This record gives sequence, C-alpha cells and structure tokens, in this order.
Amino acid sequence: DGGIILDPKKSDGLEVYADADFVGNWHKETAHLDIGTAKSRSGYIIQLFSCPLIWHSKLQTQIALSTCEAEYYSLSQSLREAIPIMNL
Repeated sequence: DGGIILDPKKSDGLEVYADADFVGNWHKETAHLDIGTAKSRSGYIIQLFSCPLIWHSKLQTQIALSTCEAEYYSLSQSLREAIPIMNL
C-alpha cells in the first residue's frame, strides 16, 4: 500500500513548468457558432523541493494569434504566481 508519496529533493528549489495549447478545439467549420473555441488553454505547475504548491489550467482570456503568443501568456501567468513565492 504505497499511496501518494512525496519525496522532497532539497537541491531542486523552486521550479515552474508552463505550457499552452494553441487554439485548442477550434475548427474552421464551427468557428462562427462559438468564438470562444478559438481560445488557447494555459497550464502551469509550481513546485518547491519537488512538491507541487500551485497548479492551474484554464482557457486564456484573450485570443492568441500565434503559438508563441499563447506560450508567452502562459509563462506570464505562471510567473505572476511564482514571484511572490520567491520573495518569501
């Protein structure tokens, strides 16, 4: 019976992983029915000593015009959460 085991590694410190899915479920044929399907999804996880502190996944509020823009937005959101933790 192992369950969930968290084994913190003291050398890892603060880690931030961010990613985005550009335009998610957008299809040319149905785009006129719901403009919200053109939004990208952002996700990130913030870990301290390999233990997850914060995770988040949601549709972006703006419509990204490129994969790079969607990734940049996701990174920006994750750093807004991570910077206060770095100052503790």
